[in-house]
Amino acid sequence: MKWEPIETAPKDGRDLWLYTPNDEPAQVVGYWADSFGGWNWRDSVIAEMASEEMQPTHWQELPEAP
Repeated sequence: MKWEPIETAPKDGRDLWLYTPNDEPAQVVGYWADSFGGWNWRDSVIAEMASEEMQPTHWQELPEAP
């Protein structure tokens, strides 16, 4: 798998693997939601801690489940 620029990410609500390069870089599962006007995180702990500065710069598809 290869990281792609966030500008090329699908915005259809599907889960994606996202990379955020903030003070504490993170790889998180998230999705685009038009209703929120941005990226949202599946992990509720990350969602609570996320600030407006925590924006993904890259994405890739999630691997298939075994």
